Amino acid sequence: MNWSASKIGTFFKEPAHAIGLSTPPIGCVLDLPGLPGGGNKIYDRSPYGNHGTITGATWERLPSGLWVTHFDGVNDLINCGSGSSLDDLTNCTCLFWVYFDTSEYGEGNYPTMFEKTRYRFNIYSAGGPTHGRPWAYRYFEGGGSVTANSIGTEALSATTWYLLGYSFSSVDNKIRLYTNGVEVSYTEQVAGVGTLVSEAGDDLILGNRAGTDNTLDGMLALIRMYNRVLSALEIQNHYQQEKHLFGVW
Repeated sequence: MNWSASKIGTFFKEPAHAIGLSTPPIGCVLDLPGLPGGGNKIYDRSPYGNHGTITGATWERLPSGLWVTHFDGVNDLINCGSGSSLDDLTNCTCLFWVYFDTSEYGEGNYPTMFEKTRYRFNIYSAGGPTHGRPWAYRYFEGGGSVTANSIGTEALSATTWYLLGYSFSSVDNKIRLYTNGVEVSYTEQVAGVGTLVSEAGDDLILGNRAGTDNTLDGMLALIRMYNRVLSALEIQNHYQQEKHLFGVW
C-alpha cells in the first residue's frame, strides 16, 4: 500500500473495516499496529475504538519500516481506556511483540507489558530460578480464592525481539503462555478457583503497572487482544507471518 499523508491520517483514526482494509480476525477487541503519525495516540483497528493515549513513550522505526513504541523503564505507559469490549474477558488471548533493552530489572521490579487491575503479563524479577521468565496471572475470589498463575521455565534475553502470548480459558481456568508461537513449559501453572474477579471499568495499561515502578524498559509492537482463546496454530501463524518485520528468521 502507498502510505500517502492523506491515507495515513485516515488509517489511524478509523477501524479497518470502515475504510475497506482487511478486518482483524473474529473476536479481536484491540489491534494496535503502531503506524507513524499518531503523535501521542496509537489507534485501534478493531471495531471497538480502544485507542491508546501515550504518556512518555516515544515512536521508533525499525529497519523493516515498522513503527513501534519505546518505553524508558521509568514511568512511560499507554492507556487504552476502559471500553466495555475490554471488560470481563472470561476467555481471551493477548499477543504482542516485545524487546527488552536490559535484563537487569532489579529485585521486585516486574516489567509489565499489559495490566487491567486483575490480570497482568509481567516478567518475573524476584531473583532465583524464575528471574526473567514470562509470568501472567488473573485474580479469583471465593472457593478458596486461588488465583490463576503461570510462570514460564525459560528466561528471556535482552536485545532480542519476542512474540509473547497469553491465553485464558474458562474450561480449566488456566493461563497458557506462548513464546514465538510455541506454548512454553512451566515453572508453575496454577488453575484459578472460585469466581473470576471483574475488571469492568478499569483501564487497560500497556508497558506499565500503574502506580508502581514496574515499567517496561524496551519496545512494544503489534499489540492484539481477543475475546476468545486462539488455537496454538493461530498463534503460530501470527509468528510466522510477522517475524520478518523484527529481523527474526
